[in-house]
Amino acid sequence: MTAVVKHGNDSVSSTSVAGVSEEYLDIKGVELEQGRNIQYSDIVSRQKVCVVGYYVAGELYGSPEKAIDQTVKIGGYGFRIVGGQTAG
Repeated sequence: MTAVVKHGNDSVSSTSVAGVSEEYLDIKGVELEQGRNIQYSDIVSRQKVCVVGYYVAGELYGSPEKAIDQTVKIGGYGFRIVGGQTAG
């Protein structure tokens, strides 16, 4: 789905958002630049965590490194960023 992703007064409009399993990045062949992937324990304990793409991390936080452990709002709900993807 597409959604507005916000941090404070900054936002990224109409970016793709997906609910995925811990296997998603491996299946897609995507590597993380910073942090970690979503884990099975996050899913079963219903943690509000996410991995952000390089563009969103850069636009809202300056880099994937700066995005880690920050809170981002997706559809009005806060999620803690645990990982940031590489460019490309």
